[in-house]
Amino acid sequence: MKPTVVLVHGAFAESASWGGVIQRLLDDRYPVIAAPNPLRGLSGDAAVVSSILSTIDRPVELVGHSYGGAVVSNAAVELAGASHAIPVSEPVAVAEIVLDATRSIG
Repeated sequence: MKPTVVLVHGAFAESASWGGVIQRLLDDRYPVIAAPNPLRGLSGDAAVVSSILSTIDRPVELVGHSYGGAVVSNAAVELAGASHAIPVSEPVAVAEIVLDATRSIG
């Protein structure tokens, strides 16, 4: 059984931003949910995602982009504290930094 992949967007984005990723996952027959992230504060946002996770009856892979990484991390901790029976993977945070030619990270 493939795990359900739960995708959580970061700030300044919406669930539709996962469109290309969702299609690839569906093509590989993964169940996938692009969870809403209301962007109202970390604890409340994590509670929304945790409530979605509590409805899933199979293993879950959590993926969060940028701020969504903090949300999925907190949702996983919240879910673990609720004695939920599904296995939840270690959350994955996805971030991307794009710099023009005149800037560097260092």
